[in-house]
Amino acid sequence: MDGMTFLQSVEKRRYDSFVAAHEQKSHFMQSVAWGEFCMAERGLKPHYVGMEDEAGALAAAALLLERKPMGFPPYFYSPRGFVIDFFDETLLALFTAEVAAFCKKRGAMFLKIDPDIELREIDKNAEPVPGGADNSSLIGELARLGFTHLGFNKGFEGRQPRYTFRLDLLPEQAAILSRIEGNVLKNVRKCETNYVTEVYEGDDTDTLYELITGTSERGSFFAYSKSFYRNFYSILSSYGMAALYFGKVYTKQTAESLRHQLAAVTEKRSAYKKERRLNEAALTERRLQREAELFEAYAEKYGDEAVISAHLTVRYGKHAWAVHAGSSNNT
Repeated sequence: MDGMTFLQSVEKRRYDSFVAAHEQKSHFMQSVAWGEFCMAERGLKPHYVGMEDEAGALAAAALLLERKPMGFPPYFYSPRGFVIDFFDETLLALFTAEVAAFCKKRGAMFLKIDPDIELREIDKNAEPVPGGADNSSLIGELARLGFTHLGFNKGFEGRQPRYTFRLDLLPEQAAILSRIEGNVLKNVRKCETNYVTEVYEGDDTDTLYELITGTSERGSFFAYSKSFYRNFYSILSSYGMAALYFGKVYTKQTAESLRHQLAAVTEKRSAYKKERRLNEAALTERRLQREAELFEAYAEKYGDEAVISAHLTVRYGKHAWAVHAGSSNNT
């Protein structure tokens, strides 16, 4: 492509503006903030490279994280990279060649990327959707450009999880809730009705760490160090990207609310005649009694309130991510 110029170092503000606004591949793991976090927490050197078109506008960009293992040549990793129109074969080929040359000049062993390219659209049974998206030709094109596909991981054992969930937040709340699975929505409604809770924004990364550590022990997955979450929040929030939300339950008030509900159900039951209604009321009474006793025990142990969940989120461009979360062992 005549007139294209490869930039070995894009000015940070210009780079971030391009990445945040990119329609197809905007991702916080390609941001300047993520590069600075990886340098502070992991000792990786960030490079912000790009490609200018004839008019001087950025047409592609990539965060390249340089790692230098002891006793080995360095290698480069572009998380969720590149930020480019992957279906522009000419631009993709040119940018790949320039990035490869950039890395090779610095003695790299290899360059790794993991763009979120959907191989093909599948249904809930993992069967291809007739007429759905199929990017197998793009995967083949990346192979022709020199990349080697390392296969599909099943869950979280790779650099990035294979499966994530995306939710369009533009529709009205009722439309969003209608897409939530029945049992999950039922539990949400139950929480809203039965418990006295509060969600608030804070900056207590120590509590976040404690909740995540407990969750990881229950779920047998890896939790990062305390400094990881502290640096994550500190650096990304300095760019206005990170937010930390906590869920609090008021144990004493919840126990009192459950006792009131129990009394109301017991009173109504005295007027029921049909066996079905009586049985349903008895089941509700037992559940409310059990939950009231549980929250009374919580109040005895934790006091009038307890933080039971934390979510570390990231906002960048038009997207938001729920990145790290933890919950109390008692929830």
